[in-house]
Amino acid sequence: MNSQTLSWSYSRVDVFTRCRLEYYYAYYGAYGGWEKDASKEKRELNILKHTKNRYAWMGDMVHGLIEEFMQEFAKGRTLQSEEFLKKADQRMRREYKDSRDQLYRKDPGRYNGLVEHENSIAVTNEQWKRIHENVMGCAANFYYTDFYKQHITTGGKDILRIEKLDSFDLDGIKVYARPDVAVKGTDTLEIIDWKTGSENDEHEFQLCFYALYGVRKLGVLPERIKASLVYLKDNTKTEASMDAAKLERAAEYLKSTFEGIKAFHEETKQGVDVNALPRAKAKSTCSLCRFQKMCKSNPDLTPLV
Repeated sequence: MNSQTLSWSYSRVDVFTRCRLEYYYAYYGAYGGWEKDASKEKRELNILKHTKNRYAWMGDMVHGLIEEFMQEFAKGRTLQSEEFLKKADQRMRREYKDSRDQLYRKDPGRYNGLVEHENSIAVTNEQWKRIHENVMGCAANFYYTDFYKQHITTGGKDILRIEKLDSFDLDGIKVYARPDVAVKGTDTLEIIDWKTGSENDEHEFQLCFYALYGVRKLGVLPERIKASLVYLKDNTKTEASMDAAKLERAAEYLKSTFEGIKAFHEETKQGVDVNALPRAKAKSTCSLCRFQKMCKSNPDLTPLV
């Protein structure tokens, strides 16, 4: 269907298992939508692909702010909390305005686009305020984390900078992974993943794929990897021990889900009946979907079971 190279990432599999229609729109329907001669439908799908709901925006905002902090820190400059929080507030207000004014429709990817604005979803000022407060709270709590106290205040010489999305090979499968923070010792590795929401069992499983990256790409033994989830909303920390058996289970899951992705890819070569593709079952999931506008035009879609 196109020249895309199949790969595996946690986010890709998340979409694939959540809703096959969303997956098709994101990875096939929108593909090439940036081209000048793209069809009207592809252009529209490409625009929608670059939108996100307010909760995803909240998470991306905090991750982006901390990444900017780390970039400045790597250059020898430590952003003070006052400046950091000011950046957070200004960026939120700017991106909210860009979305409200639908600038993303002129330049998808450059400007922030929110599902709520695209679909005229009623969100109260109080609800938007809670999103803002959560981002500001997470940004403030970053300065109270163990990571900040143990590594930033001491110079952070052991922080491993991963500037861009990296990948590793797992038995012929290209796997994308980029831990939020990696701290490398002589023969140890500490992995930290920032979270802006509530604790979830799936979060710990996600750490296994970052640990696989540590084993396959950085050459660290599983038992020498320390992985942690830091929930910035209330500054709590959950540690997950890693061992060979746990990572082997993660690798098997990775391989099995990749087989599903590959099989679907082969199906697309024969042509896909969009109306027959299964979709998410939960209305709460659909209400936050970036492609809900396209989905509503096909009301008889089969639920994903």
